[in-house]
Amino acid sequence: MRMKKVLAGSALSLSLLVSAVPAFAASPDGTHSENNSVASSDFKAKLYTKEETNDSGIFINTHTDAEGITWFLKRINKNSDGTWTAYYEGRKL
Repeated sequence: MRMKKVLAGSALSLSLLVSAVPAFAASPDGTHSENNSVASSDFKAKLYTKEETNDSGIFINTHTDAEGITWFLKRINKNSDGTWTAYYEGRKL
């Protein structure tokens, strides 16, 4: 009885997998279709990047500047001259 359930479940899983293959197939001409965004461009966050360098290697995690951009610390690298560079990503809603 247990073996029948395993075989039936396996067969069902395989048939579902095979029937879903066309949904994941690439388009015939090799190009991809453009994604349509649900949100209008008025509501999309704008993305900015910036770098800051100092000698201490101490940087703030997040902050908002006078222009309303909220900056998030992404990574810090130590430079060959002994200084540190922080890479920030900012969003303005």
